[in-house]
Amino acid sequence: MSDETTVPPANEPKFIFPDLTWAMLLLRLWIGLRMLLAGWVKFRAFSPQGQMTTNLTNYYGTPGDPTTGWVHAASQPFIEYGGLPETMGRLYTASLGWLMLLGGAMILAGFTRRFALVFGAFVMLSLSFGLMTLDDSQEIGYIASQFLLFVLAIALAKHNRLMVFGKL
Repeated sequence: MSDETTVPPANEPKFIFPDLTWAMLLLRLWIGLRMLLAGWVKFRAFSPQGQMTTNLTNYYGTPGDPTTGWVHAASQPFIEYGGLPETMGRLYTASLGWLMLLGGAMILAGFTRRFALVFGAFVMLSLSFGLMTLDDSQEIGYIASQFLLFVLAIALAKHNRLMVFGKL
């Protein structure tokens, strides 16, 4: 018996991207879709007849009525029970949907190796902080699992070959 190992010929076809590129692409697509759609649902609402609408009124509320819209509903727990002052709570919730849409789009498009992933991770970290001020353990655990996916994706960023811009 021979102890020699067989080495494939140099011209033998190899699978395109033989390393973890495909795993990274799938992880990036999941994270990007999750973040993009989590941002989008903040702009939608259902009428009593079951008709879905997606618009700025659903997000910011009816002009002249500050007690309507997603921003009002989301900021109330932080204002009443959390550690954020009212102005900061409203500013944060008013920007959150937009930040999630931007982060999700950048991640899906493959905007650099790490920048979009780090941006999304910081958005998730901010969600965790807000939920920690409310001591919502179940929701914190849910966000933590998504945050870990961001950490994993950042760790695998060197395999993020299918991207739009540079190597950040």
